[in-house]
Amino acid sequence: MYCNIYFKQLKDDGELVDFIETFENKLEKEVISLLNGCYFDVIENKDLYGELVFFRSTNCKLFYWKEHKLVGVVKDLYKLDVSSLFDCAIEFQDNTDADYDLDIWSDSIDLFRHIKYDTVKRVSEETLRELYDLCDNEDVDYYRRTFMYDLILKKLEIDKYMLDKEVKFKIIGLSLNSSSYEKMKIIARIKKKIFGKDTM
Repeated sequence: MYCNIYFKQLKDDGELVDFIETFENKLEKEVISLLNGCYFDVIENKDLYGELVFFRSTNCKLFYWKEHKLVGVVKDLYKLDVSSLFDCAIEFQDNTDADYDLDIWSDSIDLFRHIKYDTVKRVSEETLRELYDLCDNEDVDYYRRTFMYDLILKKLEIDKYMLDKEVKFKIIGLSLNSSSYEKMKIIARIKKKIFGKDTM
């Protein structure tokens, strides 16, 4: 399983609605930018292509961990760049080494910072050797980095999410085209900006 997530630390719950609005606006601008950069002369039906890009780009899942005031968005946004809105992005998967450098866990995220400095950097070598059943010649620092990954994976229940199990955090289906009328309005606005058409 694989899950690449953008993370954003909020100051309080009240910021969530404003963040979603900012995120939706950024998505729309990125879709327009992406379509403007396409070579439509080699695409037979540029309107259909535009709608395809729009739908693929503007439907995504937003996670909210209320306890941590933390927002996450699955980083499968076609070719759109929304990284400027977030503090960091982390890849979670079950088929590769998880020994990311500790610096990848941004100190801007309260949970990451607390786990990194209060737990991971303080855990003894002996504890890590027992926890991972290590031999004397194994690299303890490797497992210290792995320990960080494992703690975040379980604390945020990302391991359960990747296995389609029930989770406690909120999953918000985010879509710029939440209703057929809104969808038509947004597509019409994008087409007008890109193709010079007014279809509404």
